[in-house]
Amino acid sequence: MKISKILAGISAMAVAATLAISASAKTTITLTESETGAWVTCFQKWESEGSSMDNYIDAKSFTKDTPIEVTINYDLTENFEADGYANIKPCQAAQGWKALSKLDPSYIQGLRTLNVDCTYDVSGVGYMYTGDDALDADGNTIVVPYAMQKAGDITTNDPDNHVMKFTISADCVNYLVDSATETEASYNGIQFQVNNIKVNSIELSQDGIKMASTVSGVEAPGIIVTDDSGTPVDPENPDDSTPDDSTTDEPTDSDTPADSTTDGTSKPDATTTDSSKTDSSSKPTTTTSTSNKDASPNTGVAAVAIAGLALAGAALVATKKK
Repeated sequence: MKISKILAGISAMAVAATLAISASAKTTITLTESETGAWVTCFQKWESEGSSMDNYIDAKSFTKDTPIEVTINYDLTENFEADGYANIKPCQAAQGWKALSKLDPSYIQGLRTLNVDCTYDVSGVGYMYTGDDALDADGNTIVVPYAMQKAGDITTNDPDNHVMKFTISADCVNYLVDSATETEASYNGIQFQVNNIKVNSIELSQDGIKMASTVSGVEAPGIIVTDDSGTPVDPENPDDSTPDDSTTDEPTDSDTPADSTTDGTSKPDATTTDSSKTDSSSKPTTTTSTSNKDASPNTGVAAVAIAGLALAGAALVATKKK
C-alpha cells in the first residue's frame, strides 16, 4: 500500500476520533437551590471573606473559537399562571448584566425574534414563524414554544415546555474570554436572569467550564458542576484575578423589563427599566479587548487533539505490521 494512502487513512481516523471526542464534551451545572424572584440571577450567591458575591459561569474557563450549545432545563413558578409568560435572559456577568444579544445580535443563535421573524401563535400558545421559511415540509406553519425578544430575553408562554436550547457563538465566547482576561482584575462570563422560571440545570457543550466560585476555590451553595462523565468539578486554588468587588455588579441593562409589561395580549415584548437594578454607582467596569490572545486555561482542545493523534499512531503501527 502506498504511503500516501496510509497517511490519508490515518488522517481520516484521527479526525473522526477528534470529532467523536469533541461531540461528547459537556459541562452540566445542576442547581439544587435556584433563585426564582423577578429578574434575578438564577444562581445562589457565594461568600468570600465576609462578602456576598454574585455567582456566574466564568469565561476564564471557556475554550476560545468554539461555540457553546446551551440547554436549560426548568420549571415554571406559580406566577407564570397569572402572568402567562416566563423569561430567561442570557447576559454577560460584567458591566451591568447586558444581554448578550444586545452586545451583538449574532452572539445568540438558533432562536427566532418576536415581532421580527416570528409572532404569537393564533392558539395563544407558542410562536409562529414568519417569512419565506415559515412552513415545514408539509406546508404547515412552524410553531415553537419560545422565542427571543428584542430586549434580549428568551420568552415562553407554553406551560408544557420545560427546555430551552440555543447557541452562544464563537465570537461571543472570544469576547467574553478576552474581556475576562484583559487585566488581572478583569472578569466576565455568562449570567442568567430569570422571571417566573426555576432553573434546574444548564448543559454546556464545552468541557472544563466552571463557576466563578469554583475558580476562586469556593464550594458555592446550591450548585453542582459535573463534567461529561458526571464527575463533580471541585473548587480550584483561589484565582487572584477574580475581583473581590464583583458582588456589586448588579444589572443595569436598560432593556430589562421592570414588570414584564405586556402589549395588551398578556404577552411581553417590554423595553422598560427596572429601577431597582440600575444603581451602577459602585459597580466595577471591565475594559474589553478584541485581541486574539488566548488566555483561557481550558485544555479541552489540546486533549482532544492528543487523543486523535494517539489513535492515528495506533493505526500506523497496525498498518506496518501488515
